[in-house]
Amino acid sequence: MSIPSPATQEERDALRARNMEAFKNHSIATARMLEAHNPATKLVFDDDGQPDVSFQGQKFYDGAYYDYVEKQVEEFKRAPYRFGLAIPQPSDLDFYGETFLTNLLKRATVEAKAEFSPRISDLKTFFVTVLGVGLGGHIPKIDEFSESTVMFVIDLNIENLYHSLELFDWEKLMDEKVEKGGMVHFQIGTMPYRISTTSRLTSAS
Repeated sequence: MSIPSPATQEERDALRARNMEAFKNHSIATARMLEAHNPATKLVFDDDGQPDVSFQGQKFYDGAYYDYVEKQVEEFKRAPYRFGLAIPQPSDLDFYGETFLTNLLKRATVEAKAEFSPRISDLKTFFVTVLGVGLGGHIPKIDEFSESTVMFVIDLNIENLYHSLELFDWEKLMDEKVEKGGMVHFQIGTMPYRISTTSRLTSAS
């Protein structure tokens, strides 16, 4: 079930203010982008309280935002896009590397009784990447089943993130990641090389 949006504009304004303070504390560059942004679209609500984004009278979710989020998450859970890491092979290394890795794998499998899975067995992961903010409804669901420590949030522009400040509790998410020793890292832009390079550097730091 989707998390309902704040019911009144007063509640949404309060959430936006808390979120902006959180961005200033956790991601000052993104906070500055949000403060400077002049939205081209409008956040609107249907009679049943479902949020939507309107551009020149056209609604993006066409009154079915919560259904869209549910389908989006379920489709991902059925066929998640994951990066796996194969078991390293000692024979691929030089003499010293082969000796070291052989001993390391022996200790791991024999002494520590560790098991290496040939494929990804569940949805839990240390890093998770969200491609597209939308209005944020899918993010707590992804966070719940991934149990991630570091979350990368990537979008082409700041527009939807700007609107999501009134709907999604970014402050809570960012604080929880920090408590786990991680972070929420935002990459907003249209340059794939810059996004991938910054993400790799962030994950390595």
